[in-house]
Amino acid sequence: MALLRLTAAEMIQLSAAWVTPNDEAHQILMSVPPLAALLPQVEAAHQLIISMIPATESPKVKELSAIERTAASVDEAGQSTRLRQSPPPAPRPTGEMSAPHRF
Repeated sequence: MALLRLTAAEMIQLSAAWVTPNDEAHQILMSVPPLAALLPQVEAAHQLIISMIPATESPKVKELSAIERTAASVDEAGQSTRLRQSPPPAPRPTGEMSAPHRF
């Protein structure tokens, strides 16, 4: 992977673990003093990249879009299954018409 060719989304994905306090990668960086000293700059760069991405390209937006697509496909699959399993409509009686309903 050429680091010069990373997209903003890839940069955010790569650095997210480094700036998340409970993440193992963050803990490892904090345990090495020279790297711990650089962590505030990494966090600032991470936030700057996030702020510069258009909302439609944001990793969170992409994740939510993927979830929505999955939900839609599951919903469509369930709908088509229900349609296949539902009985056909009852045939209409032929011949005389029934009396109109009175309400």
